[in-house]
Amino acid sequence: MKKFFCGIAVVLGMVSCSQKGAEQNANCSSIEVAGLGKVKPTFAYYDFRKDSVGCEIAGFSAREDFGRWSCSDTMSVSVKGEPLSEYSVKFKLNIFACDKHKQSVVDVYVNGEKLDQWTLFGETAKFVSLRKDQIAADGSALIQLVALDAMSPMECSGVPDDRRLSFYVSDVTLFGYKAE
Repeated sequence: MKKFFCGIAVVLGMVSCSQKGAEQNANCSSIEVAGLGKVKPTFAYYDFRKDSVGCEIAGFSAREDFGRWSCSDTMSVSVKGEPLSEYSVKFKLNIFACDKHKQSVVDVYVNGEKLDQWTLFGETAKFVSLRKDQIAADGSALIQLVALDAMSPMECSGVPDDRRLSFYVSDVTLFGYKAE
């Protein structure tokens, strides 16, 4: 029950902060949560449909109206939240699909440590939860996505495009808290 109320407090705090990126967290005040004390929410939104995503990325295509394609076998996204906090990162994804590529399998690493393996079948949201020990002193974390079955449009359907596609990302949302 305590986790439920903490979650509500964090969500309310995020809404009250009305932030577009982690760099604006300094303007957000702490919230008093029973059993935890003062809690500072952390929130960042990275829009892959924009020219400037708002975080460091590698292995993705140029911006398109729907987001950015993974265009190699390994992609990286560097996110930044409140230092010494715990947070989750939500990826909104969709796969590159054709008759020969009906699903996509992606290994997920944080700072070099394998955390998960995702099997993608279509549009979905996937989450990565980060502990304090996985987050650098400045609040950053490097998330690597390794596509195990990327395929070029040429291999898939004869379209003259040799990029190694697996999925595209529409946006990434970081949310969490820091108990003070």
